[in-house]
Amino acid sequence: MRHPSLQDTRRFLAVDDHQIFLAGFRQVVMSLFPQSDCVCASTPRQALDMLDRHERFDLILVDHKMPDLDGPTLITGIRSRRITSPIAVLSGETSHAMDRAARQAGANGCLSKRLNVSELKTEISRLLAGETLEFVEADENSPLAKPKPSTLSRRDLIESYGICARQFDILELVAKGLSNKEIGQTLNIAEPTVKTHLVSLFRHLGARNRTACVIAARNVGLID
Repeated sequence: MRHPSLQDTRRFLAVDDHQIFLAGFRQVVMSLFPQSDCVCASTPRQALDMLDRHERFDLILVDHKMPDLDGPTLITGIRSRRITSPIAVLSGETSHAMDRAARQAGANGCLSKRLNVSELKTEISRLLAGETLEFVEADENSPLAKPKPSTLSRRDLIESYGICARQFDILELVAKGLSNKEIGQTLNIAEPTVKTHLVSLFRHLGARNRTACVIAARNVGLID
């Protein structure tokens, strides 16, 4: 009989006053992390009541704007209860000011509601691993800014960015949401080698983390 792994049995708490979004978000999270449980709260009070009952969560995700309490204020309330689980703010729009307020309240970073499924899995996995999410704001000269059409073939485009074949293989697997360990197993290379190639990819694409790297690669047409 197969016993669920620790990752399979993760427990999430999502707090958002938009119940349609909550329902969809719960479905996506549980599809990304099979056998995990995603509990939803439509008000900050419901979330705090759960925590006051000493319910355990491996990751807490809170909406930035809610009618009776904003995200940073809720996070302050959560941290005051000595809860050390990672917390991230969910928002359709992100900014340096919002990111700063969330971190000052005790959040581990912000998650854009515009992330695609593979990017969401990557960022959630990083939070579960205890990482802090960096805030990335693209400038107009960055591949992150907006899609730019290219007349180059895919192969020539890859070469123009100085990306080798192995780095491109890793880029495609990162876009699918695989961890460094999973990429190493898939390509039969050591995990430190994966990390070295990722650092090079970040430099080539002007990105500071995995999600930004994938967004930049899609925007310039390196990957679909």
